[in-house]
Amino acid sequence: MCDILLGEGIAKKRDTGENVPYIMTTLTPEDIEMMLRLQDEIIGCKGFDISWFYPFCCDELKEIMNIKGNLVIGVFAEKELVAFRVSCICGEEFKEISHALGDIYEEGKAMLLNGVFVKNDFRVNNMQQIMSQYTADECEKHGIKVLMTAIHPDNIA
Repeated sequence: MCDILLGEGIAKKRDTGENVPYIMTTLTPEDIEMMLRLQDEIIGCKGFDISWFYPFCCDELKEIMNIKGNLVIGVFAEKELVAFRVSCICGEEFKEISHALGDIYEEGKAMLLNGVFVKNDFRVNNMQQIMSQYTADECEKHGIKVLMTAIHPDNIA
């Protein structure tokens, strides 16, 4: 289920208002199936605008997870993956996005925050912000000063 414990807290479920404990961990290739199920669940939600999103596939996630320096983290509540963030400093995903930006970012010198999912029931808990802050802190520790991301207009705050 998890590799390294990164944090923990209490989250409020939207549907019941119930407070439940959660843990934030690094994810491993063994977690990919859960990640893809959560991605499919979110993409299948009424009102999800697929035009803003390019879904991950198993091979992409494996590549990202197998490159040192890339970071894939997840949040578990009630023994279920309820959120995850994928970030990379190199690899095909990084090359694809940096190329679209004019190849001005060198691998290892910038972090691409290229995917985040939070289950509907847990969206009121700032989990995207918590995972992003952890990622930013890790970047700072490793001297990475540029973070690249795309933000859906509904999530701009």
